Amino acid sequence: MKRRDLESVPCVSGPGGPASRNGRALDASRTSVVGRVPAHPSPGGKGADCGRLLAARNERTRPGFTLVEMLVALVAGGVICLAAGILLLEGSAAASSASRRSSLCDAAARAMEQMLRYVREIEQDAGLTGIAQITTADAGDLRFGQWGFRQNGSVIEMTGDGGAVWRRACTDVSSLTFGYFDANGAALSPPPLSAAQRGAVRQVSVDLTLSGGGQSVRLRTAVYLRKFMNEAAI
Repeated sequence: MKRRDLESVPCVSGPGGPASRNGRALDASRTSVVGRVPAHPSPGGKGADCGRLLAARNERTRPGFTLVEMLVALVAGGVICLAAGILLLEGSAAASSASRRSSLCDAAARAMEQMLRYVREIEQDAGLTGIAQITTADAGDLRFGQWGFRQNGSVIEMTGDGGAVWRRACTDVSSLTFGYFDANGAALSPPPLSAAQRGAVRQVSVDLTLSGGGQSVRLRTAVYLRKFMNEAAI
């Protein structure tokens, strides 16, 4: 009997009967056919499948960053970088300001020392009658003998040939003011002084202000004319 015929025969006999034998033969045939294609073709069986499931679950639960966490980290890093940049800029600006102020102080000190060096040597008249040899005594212009100092814009100019040639002595000048005093310390004013007032000058004050780069430096001092020190002693 063919396999098709066996499948169509009902199993009505009891145990051990023909139908049973045919059924067992059919079951054996089916088992042999089905056994050729295993229900779980993956190697390793159920243990391998469990291992893959655990690995997949571990992949899903492995620690990482979410989009929100990444955005929070980026914002925090940006704030920190911004704060650091502001601190660096403020430090750089403070250092630049200190350097600029130091430069102004040095320039003002040099200009002041140069002017006082010549002003204190203002001569008396030829007869030594106590007349200071000052030809111009204005608020921003002082001339005596061959020497002179004046403010021209933001520059202090100096001459050593009676005013024929003026050369630059200092820059970044905001103001230059000369003050004139007699032997008693009384101020002689208003400038420009007359010839009689110029002859009575015994002390000259200098007020100098330099500005630049957001910084300003002011120096003020006075000098007594050396050629008239004997009057002070008396």
